[in-house]
Amino acid sequence: MNASVLGGMIGILLALLDFFGSILYSSRITMVSKVTSVALTLGGFIGRLGILSLIFYALSQWKAIHFQITLLSFALCFTLCLVLKTAFFYRKLKSVQRKSLMG
Repeated sequence: MNASVLGGMIGILLALLDFFGSILYSSRITMVSKVTSVALTLGGFIGRLGILSLIFYALSQWKAIHFQITLLSFALCFTLCLVLKTAFFYRKLKSVQRKSLMG
C-alpha cells in the first residue's frame, strides 16, 4: 500500500477515535458527577493529548507511512468533526429558543 494513503487512513482513524473518545469522556463525566468540572475536563484533555503525542511519536519512527500526511489528515478530519458537532449543537439550540419564544 502507498505510504501516503496509509498515512491518510491512520490520521483519519486517529482523529475519529480522539473525537469520539472526547465525546464519551465528557458525557460520562457529566453523567457520573452531575456537574461539569473544569478540572476533570482539563485532565481528560491533557490525558488524550499525552496519548496522542506518544502515538504520533511512535508513528514518526515508522517509515512505512508518510508522517506529514498523517498529521495533516488528523488535523483536517478532527476539525471537520468539530465543525459538524458545533453546527448540530447550534441548530438544536436555535430550535429550543424558538420553542421557548412561541410557547
